[in-house]
Amino acid sequence: MRCPQISELPAPPKAKTGWPWTSESSKTEDLRPDGLPWPKISIVTPSFNQAEFLEAAIRSVLLQGYPNLEYVIIDGKSTDGSLSIIKKYEPWLSRFVSEPDNGQYDAINKGFSVTDGEIISWLNSDDMYAPNCFKIAGQVFACLGNKVEWLSGVKMYWDENGEICTIFEPPEFRRRLIRMGLYQGRILGWIQQEGMFWSRSLWNRVGGAVDISIPDAADFALWRKFSKYADLYTVRCVLGGNRHQYHQKTFVQTERYIKQIDENLQDTISCWIAKLLRKKYVRRLALLCQFLCHNNKKVICYDTRSKQWKINLYP
Repeated sequence: MRCPQISELPAPPKAKTGWPWTSESSKTEDLRPDGLPWPKISIVTPSFNQAEFLEAAIRSVLLQGYPNLEYVIIDGKSTDGSLSIIKKYEPWLSRFVSEPDNGQYDAINKGFSVTDGEIISWLNSDDMYAPNCFKIAGQVFACLGNKVEWLSGVKMYWDENGEICTIFEPPEFRRRLIRMGLYQGRILGWIQQEGMFWSRSLWNRVGGAVDISIPDAADFALWRKFSKYADLYTVRCVLGGNRHQYHQKTFVQTERYIKQIDENLQDTISCWIAKLLRKKYVRRLALLCQFLCHNNKKVICYDTRSKQWKINLYP
């Protein structure tokens, strides 16, 4: 499916302006410069009683201007008006269901099981993508898909009103440290799920499912699995962001989230290394070493001369 234009979608609520209400992404050409179709991008949104933010999330997917989108919404039988919002956009959805489920990650697994895109990701119902992010992801995978299977953008936050409130320095992720579970916020920063894309082949190699036995930190466990097979590359662009609002899991369930991370690392050497790195001076030394050893950055930049995305263009 080609993404609809803003004129085709329902009018935004009164007083809503800017992205993704009254502005849209630029239109991506139907075919790549080499004449081949753009890779299909499959997006799943797990939804449950977040009507306040859901419509913005949906529009941030649909207004990407991308020519090959598959969009699935899995709702957990919401009771707050979410279903009426989803039905407004039903003509542009590949499918949606509203039925009881076993939580966010169960909904994500349901959604991905009925998709077939070459590039996949999920967007939570209170988060948003940035304009033109599908175009960037499609170009990177089309140009560098033989090397890049896992892609992240620059980390950023939206505020409750959908305005950008924080943009972080471009991160650098090392595969071995991801595998060890050290990107967990308390040690070497964290890996932001919003704005992340990966290949279907990588998804299938780790079992084609998120572990629903880890109800709050399954994304952390998934990144560790991915790192067994692929490097995480960072494109120097904002692709999507987490909405900072005080009902989100990271605020109300922080202790439980941390506990699940520790359980995921239990009985591994990573558990002991993580405990050691929580000591302030040891952590500072580790961060300094990471900064000095920058020769293997997995960073993707756009080369304006060749008009292509390249790896390590600016080491």
